[in-house]
Amino acid sequence: MSSRVRGTPNVSIRDTTAPDPQVGAVRPGIEISEYDPAWPRLAARAITELENALPGVFVSIEHIGTAGTTAG
Repeated sequence: MSSRVRGTPNVSIRDTTAPDPQVGAVRPGIEISEYDPAWPRLAARAITELENALPGVFVSIEHIGTAGTTAG
């Protein structure tokens, strides 16, 4: 799960207690990171994998987040 940090451009907080899809490991804590332009591509790949693994289960899967904001 990721959350935007209000008032900070291109920074997200990710709950790293969830399994890391890239390495399959669980890491404790929260990670704050700069925007990664690969996130939409990684989300698209994860969506495709879910749709292929569970056909007909989902009405819609959407990538939410990573929208840039500017500091005021």
